[in-house]
Amino acid sequence: MKLKVLGELHLDSKNVRLETTDAQVEADIIEDLFKNEDALGLVEAISRIGYLTHEVPIVVKRKGEYVVVEGNRRLAALKAIQNPKLVPDFEARVSTFAKSLGTTREQLASIEVLVAPSPDEADQLIAALHTSNPRRPWSPARQAAFFQAQIDAGRNLKQLVDRYPTIDVKDFVLRARLVNRLKTAVKDEPALVDFIGGAT
Repeated sequence: MKLKVLGELHLDSKNVRLETTDAQVEADIIEDLFKNEDALGLVEAISRIGYLTHEVPIVVKRKGEYVVVEGNRRLAALKAIQNPKLVPDFEARVSTFAKSLGTTREQLASIEVLVAPSPDEADQLIAALHTSNPRRPWSPARQAAFFQAQIDAGRNLKQLVDRYPTIDVKDFVLRARLVNRLKTAVKDEPALVDFIGGAT
């Protein structure tokens, strides 16, 4: 279901991220998420790499309104992009990032959401997302290898830095090169090659 960021989607006053436990007014919730949960960083990321749609916000219907129970930082960032005046302390920076979006800004006025069948089912999903991590993170060596593989495929470092502006690509590429050189230096000693591969 696609809903408007302003007007149709509401932030969750019961969100456990909130430092302000009595935040009932949406303006207070947005302010809290910007001050304490780096929603500004999310605005910047959206302006640089776009709005990633692989994680759809989850909403429940409360008193006839769609309340986002998963994805409040994203919604706060998107609301601010549409109306930077919602975050007076961050207005100038949000305005700059929002303007850099060009026509994409209009496309972000409405987003896809998933309506949970019930609050209990939403809670189960939220608990799974925030208290366990079934996705196995890449090791530092795998992270570095990801970028090295792209260089090996013909991309140059500048292209990668431009393509992944929020990631320290240079560090990963350097790490990959160091690991490869170490493996080459000790190639005649399989135990050391295995150790280097396991330690990174």
